[in-house]
Amino acid sequence: MRIRHAFLKLNTIDGMFLLWAIPIGIVVGYLLGGRLKNLNQINLHAPWLIFVALGIQLLIFPIGKGTPIIPFATEYLHIASYLILGIFVLLNWREWGMVAMAIGALSNFVVISANGGFMPTRIETLRFAGLVTADTTLSPGEPFRNNVIMGENAPLGFMGDVFALPAGFPLANVFSIGDVILAIGFIAYLQAKMRS
Repeated sequence: MRIRHAFLKLNTIDGMFLLWAIPIGIVVGYLLGGRLKNLNQINLHAPWLIFVALGIQLLIFPIGKGTPIIPFATEYLHIASYLILGIFVLLNWREWGMVAMAIGALSNFVVISANGGFMPTRIETLRFAGLVTADTTLSPGEPFRNNVIMGENAPLGFMGDVFALPAGFPLANVFSIGDVILAIGFIAYLQAKMRS
């Protein structure tokens, strides 16, 4: 039960899809001759900024079917969490793969900002990922965790969480093209560090 609760908690934050980039990056690193022990040489500037940003997201979005710990100013705090990640990227822009991660994060930031602090998605996409049941009804503009159900004229809707890992797949969730670019950058970063 604790494991499921922890999963639900993590599943509320942006970029859950990115967790798949870790094993993929490690496998790619090994295939290219890298070694896991080389990862102790990672020396990022201000890595604590990542935890601050993720901490904000854990506080402002519902955990499972619960209510958020901070139930107000969600839009502004969500955007602030991305600005904090932006500072981290700027401090580490010379790292391999960081440019791709910056492009992915910026893509998500722009879409979230244009949609009132939430990432747009469709109810069908949430159902495909198993995040809601078949009989769940959500109206356009209605928030769901860190998403908002998009209507026909959602700003930059095509850049929102329009993709999904299917229900039953480990860490199944909805994700955006920005998340994919972020993941590619992170995979590139991991394999480069393993080969250094």
